[in-house]
Amino acid sequence: KHQDWSIALLGEVNKRRCIKEMEELEGLNNVYFLGRKKVDDVPLYTKYFNVCIIPYMQNERAQHCSPLKIYEYMAAKKPIVTSHFAQALEFDNVVKISDSINDFIQNIEICLKWPEDKIELVKGYKIASDNTWDKRIEQISDIIISNMKAGL
Repeated sequence: KHQDWSIALLGEVNKRRCIKEMEELEGLNNVYFLGRKKVDDVPLYTKYFNVCIIPYMQNERAQHCSPLKIYEYMAAKKPIVTSHFAQALEFDNVVKISDSINDFIQNIEICLKWPEDKIELVKGYKIASDNTWDKRIEQISDIIISNMKAGL
């Protein structure tokens, strides 16, 4: 719909269930398949994104996933548009959740207009800051220590 947009897709592509759709995307001049990247390199790409998308298919697998990329995108203070899946609902106050293709496109259009200090981006950054690996290790360590003290 928006040939004026560039869409850069990072990660490995599994065409097994969507051969026709992938062939259509590969034929578009504004869609770029950049392939799998090292985790440490992802922020180098993300900083140039205007909107970060998580366009999961609506299936059982998506309903049980917990993508770390949500935290990475929030840490980068980028607007996030997702398809509808359970983990995204936890962040419905900071991400735009889409129930249809048209809804997805409309949410991207909305996010493209957001200023850098939009409250959703600030809240998302705070969530990401509270969910670093160091903080998670600290939380787990506290649980282990309290259980050890309780004799469990």
